[in-house]
Amino acid sequence: MGDSVFLSSIDSSDSLKSLLSGISITSISSDCHNERSGETHDFAVSNNPKRNLSIRLSGRSRESTHNRERLKQIPNEGRYLSAPCQRSHKPAQDFNDNDSISPFLHVLENNGNNRRNQSSPHQQQLAKKKSDYKKAAQQPSKLKKEEKDKKRQEEEELGKKKRIAREKIRTWLEGKKLETMKQKELAEIAQTKENIQAANKRLQQIKAEEMYKEWLKAKKEAKIVEQQRRETERRSRELAELEKRKRVEESFQAWLRAKKANLTRRQTPYTKCISGGVVIKYFDRMAAPEPGFVNKNSWVS
Repeated sequence: MGDSVFLSSIDSSDSLKSLLSGISITSISSDCHNERSGETHDFAVSNNPKRNLSIRLSGRSRESTHNRERLKQIPNEGRYLSAPCQRSHKPAQDFNDNDSISPFLHVLENNGNNRRNQSSPHQQQLAKKKSDYKKAAQQPSKLKKEEKDKKRQEEEELGKKKRIAREKIRTWLEGKKLETMKQKELAEIAQTKENIQAANKRLQQIKAEEMYKEWLKAKKEAKIVEQQRRETERRSRELAELEKRKRVEESFQAWLRAKKANLTRRQTPYTKCISGGVVIKYFDRMAAPEPGFVNKNSWVS
């Protein structure tokens, strides 16, 4: 800033040469050092009025720069420091020659341009704060937008899930309906089969009852026939037995009659014995009667 004001106060290169002829590099380097360290500067006043004007203007620019740089503070030490010097410190030399002054003028112009293009730390801090404020101001809207996008995304996902759920429910209901209809049809078929089986079973029971009745009737008839047969046989046996008994009785009576007749004709019991080589009969009441049957063919020779 001081260099730009200093250059603007010079009208021509001749006046700049005459001005710089009385100023040494040492005073310029000390001016740069004092400007960055924030200390007060004492410049040697020359007899040249243009130089005094440039010094006064440079002093004002330095004061404003110093006021800005005082805002920078290191918290740990509590001191006020300026930014490091970007100028090159060279030994003092005289600028009496035009060839030796032109490079220095070029350096001053470049430094002035750099000063104009480069912002101060205070400006950087203000720009940073402004950027932070802007970000902070944009943060709620950004958060709101993000929240809105997130909510919209959640609503979309929820709607998608609902659609999927409805589709699944519809598919499940259709499947359930088809399954219910199928089960109903199967139940009807099973019921029909059961009814048919029950009817067949009833018919079989009726037929079985009829057959049983017929069999029972036949059994009764057969039993009656068997009883009649047995009765007939019993009667036949009884008649035969009676006939046999009658014949036996008749035979016994005939034998008895014959026996009685034989008993009446029976002689006095006698017994034979041998005496003197002769068979002699004698009366013996205890002797057995003569046999009624005589074997013609005696086994005794």
